[in-house]
Amino acid sequence: METEYALACEELRAAPRRWLVTGAAGFIGSNLLEQLLRLGQEVVVLDDLSTGRLHNIEEAVAASGAPADRCRFIEADAADRDAALEACRGVDIVLHQAAMGSVPRSNRGAARDLRLQRRGFRQRAGRGPPERRPTCRVYGDGRSSRDFFYVDDAVQANLLAATAEASATGAIYNVASGDPTILNELFDIIRDGLARMRPELRDVEPFYEQFRAGDIRHSYADISRARLRLGYVPTHSLAQGLELTLDWYTAH
Repeated sequence: METEYALACEELRAAPRRWLVTGAAGFIGSNLLEQLLRLGQEVVVLDDLSTGRLHNIEEAVAASGAPADRCRFIEADAADRDAALEACRGVDIVLHQAAMGSVPRSNRGAARDLRLQRRGFRQRAGRGPPERRPTCRVYGDGRSSRDFFYVDDAVQANLLAATAEASATGAIYNVASGDPTILNELFDIIRDGLARMRPELRDVEPFYEQFRAGDIRHSYADISRARLRLGYVPTHSLAQGLELTLDWYTAH
C-alpha cells in the first residue's frame, strides 16, 4: 500500500504548484528545493546567505535535473517585509525554513529570530560545523539526548503538511524520529563509521566543553500527531541516516 507521502508526491507531479522556500541555502531548505524540483514544481528561493551557501542552491538545482528557470533566487532577509511580499507574489505554498541555526546565536539575536519565526514555524534540527582536525567538540558531559532524524524525513514532513487536508491545518506538529539518542552514543556511531575508512580515528575521544547557554538536557519529540493526522512515517533510523551521511561526505 502506498504511503501518504508517496500519494502526495504523485499529486504534486500531476498538478505542479509554485512554492516559496525561505532559507533554501541551508541544509533542510536545499534538500526541500531539490525534492520540489524533482517533482516538477516551480520554486522561489528567499535567503540572505548569512548562514547558508549559494552553492547549496546551485547543487540542489543541478542534482534535481530540472531546468534552471524553474528556480528563482532572491537574495534578501526573510524578515524584510518588502522582500517577503515580493517573494510571495504568485506563490501557492510557503515553506519557511529561515532561522538562526544556533541556540546561543538565537539567544543573542532573539529579536531578529522572533521576526523570522513569526512568519513561519520551527523544526527540530541540528548539525555542527566540520572540524579540520580529528577531534569532536561535545558541549556538556555527553549524557544529554537529542531526537535526531534524517533530512529526507524533514522534507517528507514539510510536503505532507503543505498538502494536508484542511482538517489537519492550524495544528502544531513535532517532526523527529521519536527515538532520542545520547550524545556519547552518537559520537560512538560516527567515530566507528569513520574508522572504517580511516582506521586512525578509532581511538579518538570527544573533547568536552561547558554546556552552552540555552541548551536543554533532553529533547524528545512526541510525533504521534504527525503520524495520525499527516501520515508522517520516519523512513531512516539514526544508524541508517548516518551511514548515508558519511558516504556523502566521503564522496565530497
